[in-house]
Amino acid sequence: MPRQRTNTSDQLIEVAEKHFAERGYEAASLNDIAAEVGIRTPSLYSHFRNKRALYEAVFERRLAPLFELFSHRGIFPTDAAETQTLIREVMLQLCQHPNLARLIQYAVLAGGESVTVLMDKVYRPLFAMTQESLGDLPEEERRHQQLVFTAFHSMIFGFFTFAPVYGEMMGADVVSSEISAAQTTLLESLAAEL
Repeated sequence: MPRQRTNTSDQLIEVAEKHFAERGYEAASLNDIAAEVGIRTPSLYSHFRNKRALYEAVFERRLAPLFELFSHRGIFPTDAAETQTLIREVMLQLCQHPNLARLIQYAVLAGGESVTVLMDKVYRPLFAMTQESLGDLPEEERRHQQLVFTAFHSMIFGFFTFAPVYGEMMGADVVSSEISAAQTTLLESLAAEL
């Protein structure tokens, strides 16, 4: 049975998210994370058994709202209005928590243990949800829907991954401005066309 989260556990997850998003899994230091929370590193181990457990907790916290959203709305909504609502809600989640895109990007580029966690916590469950959502569609339609999903995934996460670059080019905070609203509208328009 998992331990009840304490305030210190929540603080560790919050600080670890920032460190993993800024430095990646390998370069993030448990000593730095513990120090920022105001505890010693050995005390961190009373909350998380190792670095990987803390890393997994970061992903679980960030992914829970998205998986909840997909479980209620479905990954492949049945009409344009539902699709637009899903896109808006995913964009809003990522605007509120842009570190998720950075965590994913670091994991993909670094490989190793971080990509194993990414696969276990994000993409295997997400792929299972897509497979379940597609039901008994013919193989050609399943493949088309999966390609549509991966295209939208790439456009949405790519926007947040490159937000610092876009912000520098546009001279604006693209995540918390009208630029993210314009990106959302663009994605809704593309979804309506498909």
